[in-house]
Amino acid sequence: MVDHEREVDVLRGLWDEQRRHLERHPDGPGQLHYLRKHLGFEPAMRRRLRALDRMTPYVRGRVLEWGCRNAADSAVLRMRLGDGLELHGADVMPADLFEPFHAFSGLAYRRLDDPVRLPYPDGHFDTIVAHGVLEHVPDPERSLDELWRVLRPGGRLLIDALPHRWSYTEAWLRRTGGPAHDRRYSRRDVRRLLADHGFRVAAVRRVGTVPAMLSRMPDRIRTTYAGAAQKVGGVDAVLERSPVQAFAASLFIVAERPAAGDAFLAPGSGLVLGRRANARAVLRDAGLDARARLLREGPRLDRAAAQSPRRRVLVLAVERTDVPNLLGAARAELERSRHDVEVAIADAGDRGKFANLNRLLADRPLEGRDWLLVLDDDVALPDGFLDRFLFLCERFGFALAQPAHRHRSHAAWPVTRRRAAVARLTQFVEIGPVTAFRRPTFDALLPFPDLRMGWGLDAHWAAMARARGWPVGIVDATPIRHGLRRTASGYAHADAVAEARAFLAEQPHLERDEASRTLAAFRRW
Repeated sequence: MVDHEREVDVLRGLWDEQRRHLERHPDGPGQLHYLRKHLGFEPAMRRRLRALDRMTPYVRGRVLEWGCRNAADSAVLRMRLGDGLELHGADVMPADLFEPFHAFSGLAYRRLDDPVRLPYPDGHFDTIVAHGVLEHVPDPERSLDELWRVLRPGGRLLIDALPHRWSYTEAWLRRTGGPAHDRRYSRRDVRRLLADHGFRVAAVRRVGTVPAMLSRMPDRIRTTYAGAAQKVGGVDAVLERSPVQAFAASLFIVAERPAAGDAFLAPGSGLVLGRRANARAVLRDAGLDARARLLREGPRLDRAAAQSPRRRVLVLAVERTDVPNLLGAARAELERSRHDVEVAIADAGDRGKFANLNRLLADRPLEGRDWLLVLDDDVALPDGFLDRFLFLCERFGFALAQPAHRHRSHAAWPVTRRRAAVARLTQFVEIGPVTAFRRPTFDALLPFPDLRMGWGLDAHWAAMARARGWPVGIVDATPIRHGLRRTASGYAHADAVAEARAFLAEQPHLERDEASRTLAAFRRW
């Protein structure tokens, strides 16, 4: 059981010693204002302890406190986890500036002479703590790449106090000319940013609903507020579990550098669950739909597609008849196309998806076909889907392609979610729910490997596309919704991962950080 009162007493004593040290140090006076706000004001100190409550369960092994300054987090971790914890700290500050805290925590401190580069070997740390740092560094993109480098595969990056885009305190500070942050992030921003740099995001929480510093308030109010620090913390904890947390001050993130053997896995489940998540997704889709209507994107695409050559398209689908599905509606939409479309459907039975697809292919030669479309049975297609989709695929030369997911769609790979573009050049498309193969890919990719679930197959396709120079793309102008059933609901996660590991051990493939990148976005055709 964590004893916050003991920790507060220890931190108060360290703060008094640190304050006297800074008053004597030639570079000290400039740090006093910062530390008074964060350690000399009890509500802020207790908020730090609650942040450490969130982080401590994830801390293990060799630990780096990145941007540690006085290393208050390391001091608390030392109290909680004992002398066996190996602590390191890195910052641009002089090494002797925070000697009382550094000596108490026993961390090995390195002063940085570069704002990005870290003086550690690859894969050196099991845990990196970044508390109130990422929003201040000059180049967050390069810094994340560097954190990924020094974190071992399977290691964790813990980010706290990252300014929240929808924070009411940030809004008030901006309105009143206070010290607001220039960079603020939504949960979606964070997931996309970290995925783009190879991290797998395990959790994102909105935290801190009650102001912790009141730095612009009169001393009388601050003194009264500080006297009620315990009650303030209790109110904060309650509000963090209420709808008010939608406007919380900051974000807490747990991210991982994937273990070397599992770097093919998507950065998350991508499930859109809960009322708030669905409401946000509906609003994002409504905004992008409104943009498309304003630009008259649909009618213009229809006119352009009508002038393109007719193609021969084979559509293959595997149907689960034991649960509701959308295959009838999808088939009707595809058969409304101006193209020559053949739809072939197999009952899932007790075979895997790709065994069923290969059985369908065996009876339907691909000679003379221009495109092969593989379709899941629980996907909703937009009006005019196939004509618009194929036109844009051929306009941008895609050999492998998929439609983007709507935001209210289960999508494990953030790169596949719809953006404000017509289409994007990527390095990756998923194995489902809709995947399109152009004729030049047939000989190399078909028939499909003998896989039941097929995880990792898309990572192999991506490597094949790169080696053979096939352009790969995602079409944002024809967004689909994959939401009738949870993804991977028909089999065990562990079985899918084990199958993928065995398959990819002998096959070239792209890892997550490469697969997650968008190379170019096209806003007109």
